[in-house]
Amino acid sequence: LLSAGHTINIIKDQRVVQKFKANLPDRLENLFECSNPLCISRREHAEFTDSLFHVESTDTGDGDSPLLVRCHYCEQILKRGEIALNR
Repeated sequence: LLSAGHTINIIKDQRVVQKFKANLPDRLENLFECSNPLCISRREHAEFTDSLFHVESTDTGDGDSPLLVRCHYCEQILKRGEIALNR
């Protein structure tokens, strides 16, 4: 889901009819939980709202550009290993 460079193959009648590279969208809505305990996107807060992250950089696979996402509400930056899926 969060790796760059993967190829998606469309198969019909046991043949590959189309191939394309998977890309992350610029915004990721309601997928992750922010790691900031004070963020309003966390479920334990009364003003809870759906999470929204902006993709700051994508993982190119060469280690030079790691995946980074930024919370829309508190601007917390998360790296790949810090991302937790919503429950």
